[in-house]
Amino acid sequence: MLLSKITSRAAFALATAVLLPALVHCGAFTARAASATPPEYVLFVGNSFVRGVKRPLRDMFRAGGVSVRIKSRARNGWTLGRHAGASSTERMLYSRPWDVVFLQEQSAGIGVQRYPDARDLGEMIAASGARTAFFMTWRDRGISAASYDSLKGEPGGPFGYVPIAFELDAPVAPVGWAIRNAIVSGLPFDLWKDGHHLNTLGKYLAACVCYATIMQDSPVGLPAPGALSEFEAAYLQELAELTVLSDPDQWNLGAP
Repeated sequence: MLLSKITSRAAFALATAVLLPALVHCGAFTARAASATPPEYVLFVGNSFVRGVKRPLRDMFRAGGVSVRIKSRARNGWTLGRHAGASSTERMLYSRPWDVVFLQEQSAGIGVQRYPDARDLGEMIAASGARTAFFMTWRDRGISAASYDSLKGEPGGPFGYVPIAFELDAPVAPVGWAIRNAIVSGLPFDLWKDGHHLNTLGKYLAACVCYATIMQDSPVGLPAPGALSEFEAAYLQELAELTVLSDPDQWNLGAP
């Protein structure tokens, strides 16, 4: 399909026609959560997977007239356990009056063996007065959509971001699930930079998912960043909206 020869409006309509049935099959768009109060300070704690998300996320808030300070404590290959034991991460947690702190485990996922690390960081985050959230990662390019189930998990289960998020009364930003939905729907462009990390399009999708998670509102209609076409931005905004807000309860968006 030569998308460059189709107008942005027509291309978006065509893409949505493919996307919507696939995602409705995965979980119908049945509810919308109430919009939340914009944060002033957001922190990402993880590794290279969270790099490149803060700028597009900051720009989304700015497009709505909101100034948000976003920082990241990202070290290549670091686990949450390493962050939990690092005085530098602890100092970062107490350095600002963070509103939301996203925790991101390595791409292999998170389970009962690593839940204690998330609990330790969650305690520090709560003591700092901030709210914990989880940043769900993704699989490498070419890995099947079915393999994403173990990244997600279910409340009370032994693996995935969802069980520990529900235990800590924290929401999940389902970035990986949005990529899984992209695989299911037949995304018309690549999201990976090197088969492991995301490219500019993938990072923008991650930012859209984080925006929808924080605000409990849709990123659809926000201005497209200069690096993306109107079609690309609209498609990814819609994908994020459907992933996060089709069933906000499954991502614990109603957590206090």
